[in-house]
Amino acid sequence: MKTLGIDAHNLRSGGGLIYIQEFLYHLENYSGKFERIIIWTNKHAASDLNYVSSVLELRVPILLRSDSVIFHFIWVIWFNLFVKKKTDVVLTLSGMNLCRGNGKEITMFHSILPFSHDVIKLYRGRLDYFRYLMLRKLYKRSINNSDGILFSSKFAADIALKEHTEKRNMVSVVPFGIWTNFLKFRKEKNKTPDHIRFLYVSNFYLYKRQLFLISVFEELISAGYDVSLTLCGDTYGHEIVLKQLTSSIIRTDRIKYIGKIPHKFIPEIYNNHDVLIFPSLIESFGIPFIEAQYFRLWILFSFQPA
Repeated sequence: MKTLGIDAHNLRSGGGLIYIQEFLYHLENYSGKFERIIIWTNKHAASDLNYVSSVLELRVPILLRSDSVIFHFIWVIWFNLFVKKKTDVVLTLSGMNLCRGNGKEITMFHSILPFSHDVIKLYRGRLDYFRYLMLRKLYKRSINNSDGILFSSKFAADIALKEHTEKRNMVSVVPFGIWTNFLKFRKEKNKTPDHIRFLYVSNFYLYKRQLFLISVFEELISAGYDVSLTLCGDTYGHEIVLKQLTSSIIRTDRIKYIGKIPHKFIPEIYNNHDVLIFPSLIESFGIPFIEAQYFRLWILFSFQPA
């Protein structure tokens, strides 16, 4: 019995979750499909994967919040699911291929932040600094453990493999596309409006610089520019700071945070804005770019395009 194991334990939302949804959707139509698929996911993503056929053996383990303990339990769960069960292929979407089994090991690196020294430095003085340093070591180990490596862009592959040029022949680039719920929403764009509506779409992390973006737009509005900014995404612990910043702004109707939006409602949000702005320091792909292009938005970004 052919068994495919998928490690997606750290893909909670955003592009990573969309990636695994698309992967499973196309896998169901694959002529040599596996007879059993074991997915290790988390409680946040499990509900978004429930449409997949009954062949999926969905695993939702409870992970501890403490990073010093979490990596130990990741290894135990990984071994029990993918080595003991003798999976024929393990697809590691988390980027952490922790130990060799008897089958083929394919690793995808969705996040390339741990490969960037400059971005990791932003987190000095925080617990995340040590977490990203540890992830860097684990990612390098995963590269050495893998029989194949996937990236969502050549840009991401070039950054991740600077120190592993010998692995180039094992790399495949599999870019994102837009999800099918986008195909019926697009409207024709008129000429540039007097009031320009900017949009930020992604989850909130320090390296993505959303808080910096709020202060920039506050200055622009104070200077008399007819612009507005809408931010949406999971705050991941930044909600209090975000609400304090937006509530202290004089024109709160011009800068607003609308929370985490289910992906099926995102198309309408794109339709009601003119420019996607993305101040992130580094991204492996940037799926909002593809979505925004579909809706003919202008795009402003700060990192080297993937």
